[in-house]
This record gives sequence, structure tokens and C-alpha cells, in this order.
Amino acid sequence: MNAAVGYLQIISAAVTPVVMISAAAALIIGINQKHAAVAEALRTLTNEFRDEDTSDERKSDIQGQVPLFMQRLQYTATAHRWLYASEVCFVATVLVIILGLHHAIADIVAIVLFVIGVVPMLGAVAAEVLELRLADQTIRREVTDVLPEHHKHLGWPIHTKRK
Repeated sequence: MNAAVGYLQIISAAVTPVVMISAAAALIIGINQKHAAVAEALRTLTNEFRDEDTSDERKSDIQGQVPLFMQRLQYTATAHRWLYASEVCFVATVLVIILGLHHAIADIVAIVLFVIGVVPMLGAVAAEVLELRLADQTIRREVTDVLPEHHKHLGWPIHTKRK
């Protein structure tokens, strides 16, 4: 009976990092979709820039937006890398818990791996917050000339197009 209780404790201890694996995977899926959408928007902008019918004013605006989109892609790629690093740490935590058979050192290693796995997860969230800030800037650049009065109500600075 004691062996069964011991195995149940091992399984219970392994559940928390498994939940974190699922949480990181859900974040990876969402960020992957965002990365694809940003990349597609960048492709659309560059194609529009290359179109001979695009006005010089629009080309100037596109040149202002492209660096923002490139930085957004860097932030989402960074978030991806950090989330995968978290996944590795959480999987390693599960393995240490299951294979460690409750040796004191295995418990310490599992805790350290778990904490190390949380850190890049927080970094990924920070990268996504920075990406959202840039997304806001790209939207402002795109709609300022369409809704200039709306920007005043939101407190957004009016973007003036370069000539």
C-alpha cells in the first residue's frame, strides 16, 4: 500500500509542470498565429510598396511602417524561443520528478528546473507586451489620415506623413 501512495505522490508532483507545459503550448499557438499574421501584413506592405501604382506618399508611409513590423516579428520570435525554453525546463522537471524517486537532490533539481522554466515564460509575456505597443503604433500610422479627430479623443499623437 505504501508503494502505491508513493507513486500517487510522484504523479501528483508531476501534474503542476504538465499544466505549465500546456500553458506554454497554448501561448506558443497564439504567438505563432500572431507571427504569421504580422509576417503576412509585412509581405502585403512590401508588395504594395513595389507596385508601380502606389503613390510616393504611401510608399513613404510604408517605409515608416516596415521597421515597426520587423521589430514586431523580432519580439514574437523572441517570445517563441523563450516559450520553447520553458517547455524544455518543464519537461525536464517532469522527468526528474518521475525518475528521481524522491531523492533530496532530485527534489531540489525539480524545483530549480521549474523556476527556471517560469522565467523565460515571463520574458515571453514581456516580449509580447512590447510587440503590442508596436502594433498600436502601426495601427496609428495606418488610420491617422482617415480618422484624425478620433485620435484627438484617444490622446494619440497625430502622425504626420513625411513628404
